[in-house]
Amino acid sequence: MKYSQLLVGAALVASSALASAAPAQTVTLTDEGDGLLTGVIDRPTFGTKGMTFEDVYNFQVPSAFVSASVSSPTIFKTYGLSFSSFNLYSGANLIQPGEVYGSTDKAWVVTAGTYSLHIAGTVTGSKGGSYNGLIAVSPVPEPETWGMTVGGLAAVGFLARRRKTQGDKSTRTAAMA
Repeated sequence: MKYSQLLVGAALVASSALASAAPAQTVTLTDEGDGLLTGVIDRPTFGTKGMTFEDVYNFQVPSAFVSASVSSPTIFKTYGLSFSSFNLYSGANLIQPGEVYGSTDKAWVVTAGTYSLHIAGTVTGSKGGSYNGLIAVSPVPEPETWGMTVGGLAAVGFLARRRKTQGDKSTRTAAMA
């Protein structure tokens, strides 16, 4: 009985040595003065070749359009990563999976709330891997703004058509005289 518990414990230690999950980090989004909120995500060089990782970045946003991107420099196969997932969550709910390439980026339209960006992958560089990126939040136009825009375009179109019709009448009148 003691040996089986010892073996289970050893297996758990060995599996945890192969996987690296950094503690969740909170990203503070700051206003750049133009209504765009941004926060930097960064994981300096870490791990050994073949090690897997999953990082979580928590942040809060107002009702907005969220985009995120990360990239990992690959330098002569010495430092590098292979991303396996790039997903946005609201609590335990997956919003929509992100695309996974050498560099990854994705955009989501969300409501106000707390979100977490999950990034996972495998270290491919012989001396470890690193990545950095950006979370950006820009406001989505309010329905009233869209209504005013459409109304303004309709008014401009009406006035342009009216001028054209009046111009045609004056041209015909001048030609008849």
